[in-house]
Amino acid sequence: MNEKSIKNLFLEPYRLFFAGGSLYAVLAVALWFTWLHLLDHEIPWFDFRVGPAQYHSHVMLFGVMGFYVFGFILTAFPRFVGQPHPSPRAVAAWFLGLAGGQAAFFLGATRSPRWMILAGILEGLSYLSLLLFLGRLYLRSGKWREDKQPRFLLLALGFGTLGVLLSHIYYAADGSFTFYTLSIEFGTYGYLFLLVVGITYRIVPFFAGRVIQGYEGRRGAHTLAIVTALILLRILLVTLWADGPRQHYASWAINLALLAVLVTEWLRWRPWRAKETPILFVLFLGLFWILVFLGFSGYELAYHLTHRQAGVYPVLRTPALHALYIGAFGTLVLAISTRVVRGHGGAPIVADRFTLAALLLMQLAALWRVFVPVFLEDTGSLWLRNYWAGLLWCAAFGVWALRYLPFLFRPKPPEAAG
Repeated sequence: MNEKSIKNLFLEPYRLFFAGGSLYAVLAVALWFTWLHLLDHEIPWFDFRVGPAQYHSHVMLFGVMGFYVFGFILTAFPRFVGQPHPSPRAVAAWFLGLAGGQAAFFLGATRSPRWMILAGILEGLSYLSLLLFLGRLYLRSGKWREDKQPRFLLLALGFGTLGVLLSHIYYAADGSFTFYTLSIEFGTYGYLFLLVVGITYRIVPFFAGRVIQGYEGRRGAHTLAIVTALILLRILLVTLWADGPRQHYASWAINLALLAVLVTEWLRWRPWRAKETPILFVLFLGLFWILVFLGFSGYELAYHLTHRQAGVYPVLRTPALHALYIGAFGTLVLAISTRVVRGHGGAPIVADRFTLAALLLMQLAALWRVFVPVFLEDTGSLWLRNYWAGLLWCAAFGVWALRYLPFLFRPKPPEAAG
């Protein structure tokens, strides 16, 4: 690797962030499951000074997914609004801020709380500065009156910024669990869920129309507005009713309303037309995992109603969240990043055998992590319930990195589709 190839990594934002994101996706989960394995065998190597589950959720939500959000949105958003890309120096600053924040967060969680202060500063500044940069681009474009879709992306990124700040307030406030709960709620629904729906609403029918002859996928005129309203209502009610049965009922009701809206939208896009085009079909598959995630609320509600006299409120939060994070976000990250890397790199936009292998491994990881704990909830074997899913996740991103990291160091050919 020479100096020129390193410079190529800074040609467009997605290159640096996708390279770092794929490696961090492997490292973060490998560290997590290494710790679980050592704990399982009572081997002292490193320990968490904060709640391990809280550490893991922060890293996956604002770190691993954060790399891909930064890479994609810094590449696509300027194109959406017809504005220039950020300079390589600015991209490098965002990358170092996010990566440095994650490194400091690990040291703060395992070594000294002082590192948490640095982590909060770096992560908070990275998210906030990205939000301000994109907002300035949108206003400068003069399209904010006509093109309303970028507003949903900016709103989602705003929730992500609040989620990061609330997470660090949780650590600074010495474990006030309300801040952690709000951080996960804002980060999961307001940030990633809304961002993914907003991005796929814009690009999936467009991609399908370019690939499938005669395709007429129709977007619902008010889908994004309805989804946003439901998410805002959910965050409000879950915040107000943090404890007690009303919180469960609000969560179930709004998730089922989201399910109805998104099933309708998914069917409008006619996913069966993409079955002959794997690189496109996996986008619909990733969106289907969102429906699985929301569908868990229907199961929980039905179970509660049939056991109401016993006052049972079943919470399948962990399997449901992994349907969202592994099944939906993991699949969409691999699918969209493949499309971006190949398109901007001048390669045919197809799913080769390495891409298909990575995507298949991700589906196996999701199926294992979501459904094995449901059917084997009484087993104490972490290997059976968790480790294999983690290894499959690492293998999926590892295969992707081996295949596509070389693309990210190449010069951009003049015929590149991106």
